[in-house]
Amino acid sequence: MAYKGLSDTEVKQSRAKYGVNVILKEKKRGFLAVFLYNFNNVFNYLLLIAALVSYFVHDVFESVLILVVVFGNLLFSVFQELKADSSLEKLNSMIVFKTKIIRNSKLREELTDEVVVGDIVYLESGDFVPADGQILECKNFAVNEASLTGESLPVEKKVDDSVFMGSTVMNGYAYIKVTQIGLNTKFGKIAHNLQLIDKRDSTLSVKVKDLSYKLGFAGVFISFLVFLYSYFLKTTGVINSLIYSVSLAVAVVPESFPVILTTILSIGVFNMVRSRAIVRRLGSIESLGNISLLLTDKTGTLTYNEMQVKSLLSAECIKISKTDKNSLLVVTMALCESAKLYKENNRLIQIGDTLELALLRFLHKNKIYQESFLKNWDLKEIKPFSSESKKMEVLVMNKKNKLRYWLIKGSLDAVLSACDYYLDYQGNEVVLTNKKKGKISQILEKKMVEGFKILAFAYKKNSRTVLLGFALLYDPPRTEVKSVLKQAEALGIKTVMVTGDALGTALSIAKQIGLYKKGDLVLEKNMIPKSDEELLKILPKVKIFAKVDPIDKKRLVDLYKKLGEVVGVTGDGVNDLAAVKSADVGIAMGKTGTVVVKSAADLIITDDNYATIIKAVKEGRKIVWNIKRSIKFLVSCNILEVLVILFSLVYFSFQVFSAGQILFINLVTDSLPALTFAFFVPKFAFIKKRYSKNYLLSNLDLLDITFYSFLGLIVYFISLVSFTYDAEIIKSLSFLLIVLLQLSVYFFLNIGYLDLHKYTNLVWFALGLLAPLFVQILVLSEYFSVFFGINSMKLDQLFVSLLSFILFLLLLNLYSKIKLILNFKKFV
Repeated sequence: MAYKGLSDTEVKQSRAKYGVNVILKEKKRGFLAVFLYNFNNVFNYLLLIAALVSYFVHDVFESVLILVVVFGNLLFSVFQELKADSSLEKLNSMIVFKTKIIRNSKLREELTDEVVVGDIVYLESGDFVPADGQILECKNFAVNEASLTGESLPVEKKVDDSVFMGSTVMNGYAYIKVTQIGLNTKFGKIAHNLQLIDKRDSTLSVKVKDLSYKLGFAGVFISFLVFLYSYFLKTTGVINSLIYSVSLAVAVVPESFPVILTTILSIGVFNMVRSRAIVRRLGSIESLGNISLLLTDKTGTLTYNEMQVKSLLSAECIKISKTDKNSLLVVTMALCESAKLYKENNRLIQIGDTLELALLRFLHKNKIYQESFLKNWDLKEIKPFSSESKKMEVLVMNKKNKLRYWLIKGSLDAVLSACDYYLDYQGNEVVLTNKKKGKISQILEKKMVEGFKILAFAYKKNSRTVLLGFALLYDPPRTEVKSVLKQAEALGIKTVMVTGDALGTALSIAKQIGLYKKGDLVLEKNMIPKSDEELLKILPKVKIFAKVDPIDKKRLVDLYKKLGEVVGVTGDGVNDLAAVKSADVGIAMGKTGTVVVKSAADLIITDDNYATIIKAVKEGRKIVWNIKRSIKFLVSCNILEVLVILFSLVYFSFQVFSAGQILFINLVTDSLPALTFAFFVPKFAFIKKRYSKNYLLSNLDLLDITFYSFLGLIVYFISLVSFTYDAEIIKSLSFLLIVLLQLSVYFFLNIGYLDLHKYTNLVWFALGLLAPLFVQILVLSEYFSVFFGINSMKLDQLFVSLLSFILFLLLLNLYSKIKLILNFKKFV
């Protein structure tokens, strides 16, 4: 049935009357909301109280300093968070879903937001239902309404039945007329009432919060002990003891954790976007970085997915040199199609499956147009392609002689096994014997080994199914895949091809790209062991699974996970949904992927390229590496800070830092350098490593942090007790020393791990090292030191500080060498 759909004018009128087809748009957080959210924690309230107390005891500089640092840190956090929100909002706008709509008598693809009441929408297997509607026409149509009912079984639908937004088409096709959009849909009302927005934190966020809570608890406990010590043993007074204890508690907690995490994630995610990979769930970053095995499709991922019909063969496998537009073979190619190809405004519009479009392009090239056949033929019924039948069938009637045919298109095996006759070169129907079938299969299997994909065509009239011929299609492998496979291997990623294509075609491509090596196993569906135990034994040796169905693919994912692999799997059709959902990282194809698979995936590859997946994995590993290193740096600095404060309080019997100074150190020397980790690219040797998903800090990291902190304390002790200084000089020197010791950790954590030949690495590394040092020297100059209640630095004190910096670096290097010689990994 032909549908005209709405005109452009009617679309505008409908949109003006009923609005836009959107459900919930999360309100963008403003400056004030983010500021209040970051301000609302117990430490900030305590520090404000401390500032007020300082003011009333006439320590105005200290009071102002506390306020400046608290609000400076807050503004820094707010700025970074708003910037990250803006970046993630832009990222979300890149993830668009389209639907097929008939307008002005033409089938076109539009964004789902553009759907209006009254639109005629065409739905097929793998599509999301973009709005509520009534079925005008359908065939074998079934939808999954789990988003509405919670029931995951397919629901069969008939003409005049209703379909609802959020449902997924599992089988068949349908034309629907849109009756409700946006918030007026059944799904929209539920979403509005329940505020159906996923607010769950990512795994990384949970781990960061957990670590912050533990450090916070430790900080409160230590500060309580310090308060008791200061008040009872040092008689410093309640006010000073309280202020100092609160400052110490804040020193223990790296309050910049969440901001730095968000910044590293958002920058890393946008680096992926530049490489044509869109991360849909930030929580999947860790799994992406830890992928150890990729189950990948062949078509489009390892090949260009630019199918071209190289030649047509008759049923007797003879090349057809001239394309006759009246032949049943050409009629079948044109009408047994769900794809559409037409010209509009001098532009070729192509909608549908790439394989079907290749056939239509071939006909178009030969000046044979799909629309012209509709003048002579009526489409009566369609049996859509399914992964079970491996074929598509269309019932047509010739308008002139009223003859009816079932036109059939599908895989070689599916069509050949269904045929009992073939059309010879003179146009006669000849009995197709098993011997003849065997000969045809033998000829075409040789073509498959050469890399050709075979589509078979037939027709059914009365009780006879007659073989018409074949199309030989070729999709060459991507030129870069061979080198990228070597990169994947260097990253410790195994690649396994899982395809529905014949083994010959798959093996041909695998050999060309270097995926298959002598001794590797290749299995077709009928060769896969039924027993999981038997299959598990051979899985590590298999490189190609051919002619597999969706159930096989899901089974493979589950079994590889049993072997301890972190599995990434690619998918494009609704039949891949189960495997994509089961995988540690589900990867959808951006070009050929159906809406349902894109919605379920963790990662969308916009160019369908295997090389892009490997780039995304490398970026994922880089993100995890940078997060772990930044946290290691922050925790090391904060523990070193606490040890110095505790030591000085016990050894010198006075407080070397004021509350404002502690906060200033946290802001300038900790947060600023830690932020530069977001921009670093580590050496390939460190990207090669996969990191534990269980902990932000491994046992070895904790050992490192312990040694860094205590070695720093030793250097601090040597620097101060080796000379005779009065209390004021000790305070000034301590203020510079703590910064230099922390920057030593920053220097050591990066110098051997970053590729400093990269200009951006060098710039950010220099900035993270020199900017805090410059600020600290400026603070200790005679112009600004008075504001911090300390003496300006003299040359001899600067020299001692520089020697301490060098000594600490030497000790850190010595520790690193001892750790390597003794192989500490054995003991932690």
